[in-house]
Amino acid sequence: MARRPPTPASNFRQADILDLPADLVDVDLIYLSWGAICWVPDLSTFAQIVATRLRPGGSILLADHHPLWEVLAVEGHNHLSVAGNYFARTTPRQTPETNNAKLPTDARNHPTPPPFSTFIWPTSDVITASSPPTFTSPPSPNPPPPPSTPPWAPPPRLLLPPSRQAPPPRFT
Repeated sequence: MARRPPTPASNFRQADILDLPADLVDVDLIYLSWGAICWVPDLSTFAQIVATRLRPGGSILLADHHPLWEVLAVEGHNHLSVAGNYFARTTPRQTPETNNAKLPTDARNHPTPPPFSTFIWPTSDVITASSPPTFTSPPSPNPPPPPSTPPWAPPPRLLLPPSRQAPPPRFT
């Protein structure tokens, strides 16, 4: 098993992603855990802030559930219902939230949960906000075509023996 050389200790800090401390720069990794994106009212601003805080070659790790979860409500055993708009985007979802599972952890099982607003961002919006020129993407895992294939060559076609060919279309 390969061994890595020791690295300096990690420095975990909790901060408001839209109001980061001034000294939080040249960061190797920004980790956003479950439910981080739903609190962000503007994905473009969020992505720009994150991009300016990373060191060159730094990474962002976003671990979150699919935003469809924010639209569904558990109504009982094996029963889900649609309780929100997946494409609402910048329209905040306001409290009161009646689904205890959708409340912030500290507000669950509280007789009068505090008011709050969340946002449902479709996955495509998160990817678009996190795409170049804000961030650079890792190289594609697809290898380039072999050198013997000219770039103008037509795509390969599946050739079937005559016995397997479909009959030509008939027009009447």
